[in-house]
Amino acid sequence: MFTWLVIISISPLVIYLLVAFLYHQDSTKSMPTKAKVETCIFDYLIALSFGTTAKDIILTTNRDLAAAVRQLLISALIKHKNSSDQIPMPSVVAQEEVVEALRDQLNESVSHSNVFTINSRSEKGAYMGSLDVLIEALEVIDVSAPHGIIVVHPTMWLRVDMLAYSLRLNHFEVRVTSEGYDHKSDQWWTRKALWMWLSEPIKYAVDYVRVRKRLRLMED
Repeated sequence: MFTWLVIISISPLVIYLLVAFLYHQDSTKSMPTKAKVETCIFDYLIALSFGTTAKDIILTTNRDLAAAVRQLLISALIKHKNSSDQIPMPSVVAQEEVVEALRDQLNESVSHSNVFTINSRSEKGAYMGSLDVLIEALEVIDVSAPHGIIVVHPTMWLRVDMLAYSLRLNHFEVRVTSEGYDHKSDQWWTRKALWMWLSEPIKYAVDYVRVRKRLRLMED
């Protein structure tokens, strides 16, 4: 009897660990290429932070994200200067942690780009999750634009990809940065790969329910 009670009590944990493993495997197999300098043309760029802290420091994870944004902006600037029809510089929407890291990396010419900062906390003090950031970004960017790029940490890309499609973001592609973690983050799940690996399937399910609810409300 005791043996069966133990088996029944740990079964949900075992099932969840299996789900998390399969989620991680699927995400890894289909992960997009890491962001690098390219000659592509894009109309908007959204960058989501990874980890946050109340201390006056910039996390290494957000430095990596800012470096990816910087590379893409330099590529866009080259296209802008070399084009005969004056291709406009893309709009950039980023969470404040990425913007803070970006200020240290941008040169003077690129810094004149249209960078819109999304505060990491709402007016009520709650932390802005990926869905909240994308919803706010929709108010800034032109969703009908031909080409957009979303820069995220690799462990988040599958969930962000689902959210972007659900929110009707057209013609976008996701770019990922190096898979790093920072133990100085105030968010425990962004400090180690194991915590992120275990928490991401839950966040995927929660965000999926939230975005479907939002779409139903919009249709009513």
